[in-house]
Amino acid sequence: MSPIPWTHQINFASALLLHSCITIILKEAINVLEVSRRLLLPFWNSHISRRSDDRFKYQIGSSVVLDGYTSIFSRDLEGELAELYFTNTGFILLAMSLASSVAMNLLLSSMLLNAVVVATFGMALLASLANGEKEILLPILALRRAGRFIWSDTPFVNFFSLIYIATVLRGQSTLRLQDYITFRSIAVLELVFMKAKLAASRPEKQIRLLRQLIESEWVAVKKTPGIYYLNQPFSMAQRNDMIPFTTAQRLWVMLFKTAVGFHYGCLQGSIGPASCPVPEVGRYVDEPVGGWKIYRLSEDIMLLSDCLVESPPRGRWARITLKTHGILLRQLGKVRVIYLLRTTVADPRTVSVWHSNVNLVTGVTKKWLDESFRSAASGEKCVIAGA
Repeated sequence: MSPIPWTHQINFASALLLHSCITIILKEAINVLEVSRRLLLPFWNSHISRRSDDRFKYQIGSSVVLDGYTSIFSRDLEGELAELYFTNTGFILLAMSLASSVAMNLLLSSMLLNAVVVATFGMALLASLANGEKEILLPILALRRAGRFIWSDTPFVNFFSLIYIATVLRGQSTLRLQDYITFRSIAVLELVFMKAKLAASRPEKQIRLLRQLIESEWVAVKKTPGIYYLNQPFSMAQRNDMIPFTTAQRLWVMLFKTAVGFHYGCLQGSIGPASCPVPEVGRYVDEPVGGWKIYRLSEDIMLLSDCLVESPPRGRWARITLKTHGILLRQLGKVRVIYLLRTTVADPRTVSVWHSNVNLVTGVTKKWLDESFRSAASGEKCVIAGA
């Protein structure tokens, strides 16, 4: 086997952009596979007899919601979440895209590499035109948004690029393969640390991220009925129903990518919405039967806290779930929480609905929860429904 050509010269311009382009291609390809699976799900299960109460579950399971962390085909009209699109890409997927970019730089010509960059930019531009607001400045705004995805490096990496160009390249248009791998590895590590920093940031910043993420959601495939569907009585949210889904989703976010959401999917995936009590502002409700605590931070923000069961788990999957459930945040001395945002409902006859998104990985200190909230009895019921 021939040794790795570490001193091989590669094109600097395409090298800067190729890693981001391949990451976009891989993420969107996985999205296409998942969307295709959901669209074909009703046909695969057409031979299975369904009860009337299971009809909505199948409709939720075949719906598609894309947010700014998951896809370039989202409602992030200004491209403000472009950096977070890459920050919320898992380490394994980033490593795969880096390895692919190295192989492509070694095997393909500069013309083909530039063609990949141009094609990816064209796809991002079409996505920006398709979901952008129809106005006279749409083409300019779409070009700006597409450029944010293609040139996705953070300020630190951009600063490092300028130093590298000034001190190493000195006007040359190529760089060595080993320098390129070092250069892009720094970018990957920074994205990993930024993800951990966001997960452990202050609650004010996490709430701002939640609002941005929910505003960027695009319901691409909607098969569920309208808001009046949420008026029916749903079962109380149970820890055993939420933890397997949310833990698997968050591990997927940390290792691979964010997940395609479900319309009215809640925190139980395709099972559908669930209900929970709503405490007063500044108070929390402790539900030992449900296995969780819910805190009311403001009129439109609640937190669902991570409450681990002290009894030993039964079964291999239960033990794996317990070990991996919030493992990084526990090392930082924090408690994993799920934010709920109250949605605006115009019709007063509808029930109180709170929205969540499993792609937002967050945690707060237990000390902050204990000092900021007081215990209260169960209040009125609400419905949790989100992506």
